[in-house]
Amino acid sequence: MTETKKTTTKKVVPAKIDRLSGNETFTYRDKNGYEYKYTLQFPGMVKAYEMLDNATMANGIISKAVLMDEYFKNVVVEPRNLTLDKFDELPGAEELYQAIDSFLGEKMSD
Repeated sequence: MTETKKTTTKKVVPAKIDRLSGNETFTYRDKNGYEYKYTLQFPGMVKAYEMLDNATMANGIISKAVLMDEYFKNVVVEPRNLTLDKFDELPGAEELYQAIDSFLGEKMSD
């Protein structure tokens, strides 16, 4: 008599990636304790890579000023129309840049 063993096969499905949901809020507090709030939104993979391409100079080095401006225009959705020039009168440009860079890195790494 021959025995047959029944094996259970677990179906593997692809991981679902939802990069476009989940805005993040970054808060910068100045030396007086005033809080500036910025809402960050992932612009999509194509735009994320376009921002890097736009900021890359002919020698392969990234222009931080260009990348910061790209980040502020395309990732910060609140306040609207934020540009690097506005930080002539606002504090926290470097901190916001770092927060956006981390935010995009997390979204793009999945």
